[in-house]
Amino acid sequence: MISAHTVRGMGHLSSHDFTARSLPEHLQVVLVQLLSGATDQAASNRLGISARTYSRRVSELLDHMGVQSRFQGGVEAKRRGWV
Repeated sequence: MISAHTVRGMGHLSSHDFTARSLPEHLQVVLVQLLSGATDQAASNRLGISARTYSRRVSELLDHMGVQSRFQGGVEAKRRGWV
């Protein structure tokens, strides 16, 4: 699992950004992986979950944000001030 320290070290996100906007923790780490540019396989390995579970969580994240594509998700994350 990625800690808040690691997230801050990436220079993209902070734990405060997420808690203020109530993004569930299991989706926070998925967003971090998407923003890092990791492949689905690499991201799922880093998170210790199967590639299928990772894919489902990406879909859940996109639904939570109200977007249809990963690109739109990145734009929405920027709009919300998460990046």
